[in-house]
This record gives sequence, structure tokens and C-alpha cells, in this order.
Amino acid sequence: MHRRILEGCLACLLCFTCSIPAFAAETATPSNADERREILPDLESETPGTLESKTPEASEEVSLVLVTEIQNEGELLSLPAFTLPLRTTPSDDDLEEIYQLALRYQTVCATVTAGEEIRQETFPVVWDFSAIDQTTPGKYTAAGRIELPEGYAFGEAVLQELQISVRVEEMPPAVITSIEQWYPYTDAFAVQQGSETETLENLFAFSPYYLECYAENGTSYTAVVEWDFSGIDLNTVGLYHAMGKLTAPENTAFAEGIAFPEISIPVSVQAPGSPDINCFLVRRGSLYFPWVTPPGNLDKVSIWLSENNGSWNRLESGVYVGQEMLSIATRLLAPGSSYRLQVDYDGGQTGILSFMEGMQVEIHPIPSFSRLLKIPTIRMTVSQTGPPQSLQNRLQQMAAEWIPTILKKHHLSVKKMILRIMNHPTSLPSHPGRERMIP
Repeated sequence: MHRRILEGCLACLLCFTCSIPAFAAETATPSNADERREILPDLESETPGTLESKTPEASEEVSLVLVTEIQNEGELLSLPAFTLPLRTTPSDDDLEEIYQLALRYQTVCATVTAGEEIRQETFPVVWDFSAIDQTTPGKYTAAGRIELPEGYAFGEAVLQELQISVRVEEMPPAVITSIEQWYPYTDAFAVQQGSETETLENLFAFSPYYLECYAENGTSYTAVVEWDFSGIDLNTVGLYHAMGKLTAPENTAFAEGIAFPEISIPVSVQAPGSPDINCFLVRRGSLYFPWVTPPGNLDKVSIWLSENNGSWNRLESGVYVGQEMLSIATRLLAPGSSYRLQVDYDGGQTGILSFMEGMQVEIHPIPSFSRLLKIPTIRMTVSQTGPPQSLQNRLQQMAAEWIPTILKKHHLSVKKMILRIMNHPTSLPSHPGRERMIP
């Protein structure tokens, strides 16, 4: 019994003595924590500052790409110089060669260094011609700035800009020795009887006409066509022609005895509500006949075609009926055939147009029987030289011959890039209201 009591006392004593270190450790923990909390803020305040001040500099040094050399620098520093004539108004035609030179140098090749890597890259050149004043004598510069992307920089003494030197001075007029030919089917217009001359002026002014002229040295100049409407009687129904005359471009003169092309555009004066088909123009594989708006419903307009004086057939495809024009696809015309054309509309009909393949076309009124009634007829007669050729083939040949000329004729400059396309809105006028297309 006593032994058990003694063992229990010894056990209690051991438990008590062992708990003293544990208690001491527990009471010491808060003070140690305080010490740690006093040290950590200092570490936290130093560490972020160190990272913020060092990291950007290191990344910037790594990402920066340095342009160390522009290839062919000697060539770029010695671009040709130009002399322009003094003018009252600037001319893009005079600047054409400068624009062409700038187009050759739209990019440059350069050597760049990115860290330890060395490589070749291409950069764009942005040209500025605004400093050139052709109305004031002097020396000017067209500047081409080499543009770098973000993160790139020029090295020390590296070429950053290309320059073209330009001198503007008074020069003797250039002598024009040749003029391009006029395309005979450039345009055709129909106006209502009783219209004012201003109507014609607006039609022609909306689409300016040009011809290319050439000096002895081959330099090209653009001459504007001025129109004479004095031969057109707007109060009398009939077919007339506006006559064109070339004006010499500024600082040029036509050579004595130069051959001027015959320039004219047909103008059909038609009575209100009485359209006719006595003139045409050629566009994109079709013949276009301008006219005044037919009365009544356009859906009731009928187009009749007779081949080789045969029976009349109503066209159900390949024609277009509009308020301001009628068009017929040349694919409807067979090689070696002659044709007669007439149109019926609500309450009336046009004259008969006779045509066949040929080199030249003349239109004149002659008395004849129409398809149904006795009415005035218009016949297109042909004086042909050379072997027979279909109208369709001839039109295609003329297009091949004249389209490049027309595009060049209306070419103003590389800078403007303004070309009068074959199906210009003036040649193919807008058609408000009801129209119909027969595919």
C-alpha cells in the first residue's frame, strides 16, 4: 500500500518538473515573435525597393534593339537632284520623276544588334514632298524619314533620313512635237430639247478630258481639252457634235505645223418623251445609246433587231433599258453580219439604226420605211478599208488599242493615281427611278 502511494507521488513530482521547461518555452514565444516582427518590416521595405530600381533597367537593356548601320549608305546619300520649271500653280506632272525615284526607295535594309545577336532587317521610308514650292524659285528638299518600330533606336552617326534635292527656276517652254490620238467613242450625250448651255457645260465639266502630249526629248505633258458648243442648237431636235480643242500645258508650246487630232463628242438633242438611238459610245463589250427618258413603263420597252435585212426579232437578253440610256451587248452580233435596230416604247418608237462592221462610221438621216410605219430613219453607213471584220471583233480590237491610251490620257500622276476608267459615271449616268435589266 505504502509502495503504491510512493510511486504515485514520484509520478506527480516528475510531471510537475517536466512542465516547467514547457511553460518557459510557451512564455518566451511572444517575445521572440515581437523580435521577428520588428525585423521583417525592415526586410520588406528594402526588398521591394531593390527590385523596383533594378528590374526595369535590366529589362530595358535586354529589349533595346540598336540600328548600327544602313546598307548602301553611299548610294542613299547621293540620290539624283532635279530641276523643276517655275509655275504659277504646282504641277504633279513635273514631279513625276521625283515620285518615281521615291518609289524605288520605299524601304531600306539595315544591320541591327539585339544583345549579342546581329541581324539584317528592313525598315519603311516615309517621304514628304510638302517643302517643295514650285511657285517660288529656290532650292528645296524632299525628305524620306526612316521609320523604326517601338523598341528600336538609331546608333550614333547612323543615317536616319534620305533626301532628294530639288531646284525650282524659270525655264524656256518645252516644244510639243506630237499628240496622242483621240478615241472616237469616248462619250456621247443626249439632252432634252430646250435645255440651256449650262446643261452641256455641266455634263462635260463633270468628266474632264485630257490628251498626252510629247516633247522632242520624250517628256510627257497632259493637255486639257476645251469644248466648243457653238455648233449645237439646243432648240432643234437633231444630232450635233461638241468640238474639242487642246490647250498647251503651262510652260509648253505646240510646234509649228503640228498635227492636231480631231476631237469631238456627239450630242443628241431629243424632244421630251421622244427618245432616239442616233449616237453611241463603247464600254466593256457593249454599245450604249444615250436618250431622254422614255414615257410610260420601262418594262414595256421592246428592243428589236434584224440581222442581214431578215425578220425582226425581239431581244430578250443582253440588253439594258434605263431612263438615260439603252445598252446592247456586242456578243449578240455575229461576225460578218449587218444589223438594223429599233426600240418601241409606250406611245412611240425610235428611228431605225442600221450598222455593220467597219473602220469609220457616219450617221445621216435618209427617208425609209420603219419596221411597222413610215417614220424618219437613221442609217449608219460604213466606209471600210481592209478585209471584212465583224463588229464584235472590231470593237474588241479597238478596246485593246484604245484602253491603254485612254488610261494614260487621264493619268495625272503617281501621287494622285487618278484614272478615268472606261465605265466612268459620266459615260454611264446614274439611273434614278424605275429601270430594268435584261440579262
